[in-house]
Amino acid sequence: MPTPALDRPHAALRRASIAVVLLIGLASSGLATTQDWPQFRGLGGRAVAPDVHMPSDFGPQSAQLAWRVPVRGSGASSPVVSDGRVYLTSAYQGEERSKINGWTTGIMFACAALALLGLAAGLLRRRAADHGEPPPTWLSLLRRLDGLAVSLTALGCILLFIVATVAPERLWTPGLPGDAWLVTGTVGLAGGVAAFGAFRPGSVARLIGVAVLPLAALLVLRDLPLNKHREVFKLTYRIALCAPAIAGAAWFLMLYFVHRKRSMMEVARSTLLIAPAMAVMATVQFANTNYLSPRAGLARSLMCLDLVSGELLWDLPLFVAAEERLHRQNSFATPTPCVAGDRVFAYFGPGYACVSTEGEVLWEGRDETYIENSRYGCVTSPIPFEDTFIINQENEQELRASYIMALDQASGELRWRVEPKYAHDSYMTPSIVKVGDSAQLVTVSMALAAAFDARSGDLLWKLDLPTWQHAPSITYEGDRVFISGGAHVKWVTAALSLRGTDRGGQPKLLWKTTKSVPPSSSPVLYGGVYVTATDLGILCCFEPETGELLWRERIDGSVLASLTGCDGKILICTAEGGVLVIEAGPQYRLLSRADLGEMIRATPAMADGRVLVRTETQLYCYLGDAPPR
Repeated sequence: MPTPALDRPHAALRRASIAVVLLIGLASSGLATTQDWPQFRGLGGRAVAPDVHMPSDFGPQSAQLAWRVPVRGSGASSPVVSDGRVYLTSAYQGEERSKINGWTTGIMFACAALALLGLAAGLLRRRAADHGEPPPTWLSLLRRLDGLAVSLTALGCILLFIVATVAPERLWTPGLPGDAWLVTGTVGLAGGVAAFGAFRPGSVARLIGVAVLPLAALLVLRDLPLNKHREVFKLTYRIALCAPAIAGAAWFLMLYFVHRKRSMMEVARSTLLIAPAMAVMATVQFANTNYLSPRAGLARSLMCLDLVSGELLWDLPLFVAAEERLHRQNSFATPTPCVAGDRVFAYFGPGYACVSTEGEVLWEGRDETYIENSRYGCVTSPIPFEDTFIINQENEQELRASYIMALDQASGELRWRVEPKYAHDSYMTPSIVKVGDSAQLVTVSMALAAAFDARSGDLLWKLDLPTWQHAPSITYEGDRVFISGGAHVKWVTAALSLRGTDRGGQPKLLWKTTKSVPPSSSPVLYGGVYVTATDLGILCCFEPETGELLWRERIDGSVLASLTGCDGKILICTAEGGVLVIEAGPQYRLLSRADLGEMIRATPAMADGRVLVRTETQLYCYLGDAPPR
């Protein structure tokens, strides 16, 4: 059996360091106690709960499952716990958006039913008309080809319209207006082709379509927004967008001249169903996706539940905003709220708000330029420090100024704000490390780590590091800081000593490695070991003082959520819904595994004898092996 970490060399020093850190976290979090989990990764952001016993069974039917409740909307934020209450953020359709989507969905399905009825009626009428006719000529073959092309186009558009209405994420990523515009524009123009194609080949209506379809394509192309990389769509994409309309118009023009002397001007009953149904369907879907629904926006909400029973105490929509561009692994409610005393602070990117524990909005603010400058969406969580809330928001692709700001907890007034010129494309939540008399806000940005005075915002030090688009948070013990993260082969796991940085000195690099660096999941320092987990499911365990790799194991699943530790064990949640418990020690030992059946992006919370796990739609609360207080 592995030797317990605290029995290894320097155990007394580690105990003292942990005690100091807990006291610092206690002082920095208002009335927070070691029984609380008041911010992202708990007290001090270290992802360690010293007073919680790890459950042995995280299954959906576990005897240790205290309660399970559905969570309205979606989000990847972690639950936080304070004074017997759980706080959680989410994003869902606001009242106005629900009304808009309600009537547009009704129109879409009614039009789909009419168009399908018209197609069926037209097919039956054609079969009856063809019965007993002489062998087909090239002209009748051309008409049949035309009918087949129009029918297949209409069927394909109806299917895509339905998918775009009930499951738009299958066609484009939510929050990417350029992609949504491109898809719905292409399908909408094809739907216009089907609408005009419902008329007979020699009908004047088709000639009108020859003029209307290219005009509609030009209008759509003129307003085509930027893509997810803030660049105008290339000419090839624009041509692809208008191709259905141009091809349809050319086909209609050709058939009109072929059939103009043989045109049967009467309109079939099936045409009266198909043509307006397809036209309305195309118009409503395009307008709703690109104009109506985005203007209505998504409600960003903060909710409160009772820790013991799981009862929803209140659900407060804080504000409604349009969908920003997101990374596919991100959500519209990813930053974790934080609690200080009787105040809860929630941050979403487009805005923030401070709410009382009873659900009353005390003050709020907006970031008016955030949505238009988002690329991968907001990830960094706010943190409480003394009587302020601190937000670190770096720009993406240097589209606007990065900033770090501290807001007064009582009034929301700006205490300090800095805009570091070097900072961009980082998504990590900073931590406050106590070094001497200084409280250092440690951040990791593009290719460097830096620290600011948490009371004034003054820059204390910078250190070059080979990391890119950094997302995982740091962890620390005493004046040692552990950093791990990066992307695009520019990543690193490193340990720094901050000794002397409170007197103007520079941090010292203790060790570094590029082995199995996690791009998303924040590591944990616990039980005398430093453990990382990659999005490919590779776990690495390092000796904190030397950086020696103690073990490396592959698990079944990728890891996005941060690792957490308690009771001498480490909890690992996979994106596929797996929940693993391993021993926190120099040897790998899997203690338990369960499957919750749906995606887990949120970091678990551990407080008051309980462990909270948020999946894509549910919040689970488990009792530890020892009974709660």
